[in-house]
Amino acid sequence: MKVRRTFRSRPGGAVAVTALEPVDLAEDDERGRGELATVGVVHQLVVPLGPKLQPDSSPLSDPDRPGYQGTIDILASMPRSRCVETFRLAMAAGFETVVRRAAESDVEGVTVVAEQSGLITLRGPAEAAAPLAKAPYASMVLLELGRTSEGTLDDAAASLAAQLAGRAASEELDLRRGFRIRVSDAGALVRIDAAARKALERAVTRWSGAFPSARGGGLELWVVRRRGDRRVTLSLRLDSAPVEKPERGELKQDLAAALVRTVPLSADDVYFDPFAGSGAIARARARYQHSEVFASDASPEAVDRLTRLLRRGELGARAHVACLDVGATNEVREFVGGGRVSMVVTDPPWGVFTGDLDEVKRLYRRAASTLQSVVAPDGRVVVLTAAADAAEAALASEGFALAENFGVLVNGRKARVVVAHA
Repeated sequence: MKVRRTFRSRPGGAVAVTALEPVDLAEDDERGRGELATVGVVHQLVVPLGPKLQPDSSPLSDPDRPGYQGTIDILASMPRSRCVETFRLAMAAGFETVVRRAAESDVEGVTVVAEQSGLITLRGPAEAAAPLAKAPYASMVLLELGRTSEGTLDDAAASLAAQLAGRAASEELDLRRGFRIRVSDAGALVRIDAAARKALERAVTRWSGAFPSARGGGLELWVVRRRGDRRVTLSLRLDSAPVEKPERGELKQDLAAALVRTVPLSADDVYFDPFAGSGAIARARARYQHSEVFASDASPEAVDRLTRLLRRGELGARAHVACLDVGATNEVREFVGGGRVSMVVTDPPWGVFTGDLDEVKRLYRRAASTLQSVVAPDGRVVVLTAAADAAEAALASEGFALAENFGVLVNGRKARVVVAHA
């Protein structure tokens, strides 16, 4: 860990360290207890000196000397599990609260410390990297390696390269592949000076053992400056970029996954999507423990796709597919086995952008009537639509209690998520 300045701060041999990387010594053991406080973009750690904390090679004979630069051995020797990392999860705008709840529930030891549109920042142990990388509701998962507020992006790249030189490579990550560096400024991919890029690439190679690969396909590192923010971060992408793009009208995987996490999940859930379409939401629900999955659609083409997913096992072991009109209440009720559906998450036609709003209102009323007959007394209904008023009115008319309504962006278009309880 790089140390900016080390000084004695309290009686009894306490040492305070202002560090470029966050360190956590919050648990009691023979090493003593540390107190961590964030000061601007650096972190201050107060460590009482004990038997295990006597510095061997750190030149502390004059610790108050201004501008002291060095490494304090007592911190470098701490177990990896004590290191606190900073992670960033990107998601569809509007789902920040949903993803925050899901991440804190799914991954032990992580805590959300900041929330912006389409992005949350978490702190947690290094071991959180692996489960976060697999979080289906995130479109990108980044592990922060460095941060700076140096002037231009070229200046920032030099500063980030210097920070990386003082960071140990993670044992949790496979760093044997090639890498490429991508630079984003206010949401747009940009270039930086060739010399600055080369310096940063050399630093990454020394850190990881990997070599630059113009074609990508290996590790991906991101230099990012968000709009309206002076800070520039260097991060390692933990998740794998999607190989296939969704078809026209198909929900992206991360959005579908966030949608199903809008309400609490249960291993006993009987899930139903009456507008299953491409099957994206049904696939997302099948990732988690459930009792049964039912997916139907009025389009034969959509049902063909659902059937292929069913045969490949992507809808779960107990999944059922049918070609049904949502207004055919008796047929739908027979399909799902009566009024036992505990969870409905669906993305019906919106109508707002095609001029078919009146038709959509009628469709929603028919759908709500059918759902009233198949949803269990404690069931939840989640609807993604740009016609939120029509969805709320239809559900309310059938006795559903409206619980939540929040705005999201879907492929750049405004929509809302309506949540109701039976």
